[in-house]
Amino acid sequence: MSQEQVQQAQDSKKGKEYTKARNQIAIVWYIGSLILLIVLIFQVLNGRYGSEYQIPFQWMTPHVLPTIGLITGVIIVENTRVIRSNAAKKIANLFLYRLCLWTSVLHVSLLNISIFIQPFTPLEPLELMEFVNYILWFIQGTVSAFLGVFFVRSK
Repeated sequence: MSQEQVQQAQDSKKGKEYTKARNQIAIVWYIGSLILLIVLIFQVLNGRYGSEYQIPFQWMTPHVLPTIGLITGVIIVENTRVIRSNAAKKIANLFLYRLCLWTSVLHVSLLNISIFIQPFTPLEPLELMEFVNYILWFIQGTVSAFLGVFFVRSK
């Protein structure tokens, strides 16, 4: 076994291959956001929000687009770099990766749950969205900080 292979084996015990870790986090955000968008479109088309059809999208946009933009930008920039150079595989800090992954899952899940529980709560849909905003803002700030550190530190 070469020195490089030994080092890669030791690194894999400490962390997760960065590209795989980044892609798994991206999948959480892309799929979770797509599900939410599709449900909101169906709700709007079925008159759930009456004449205030723009409010669900105004609610969703700040909770999703900044993070999706960050992730997409990082993926594009890093894929451009990979094409230009054959750099060695980077290893992501395992704890930081898991923190990013699970806070992302929590955030995207809460977004979706807040829409799916509407029929089971006495609150009107728009009131529920307003209430959930306070929880989501806190979580989104935390997730954004973790993701920022993950993407910068894993370079």
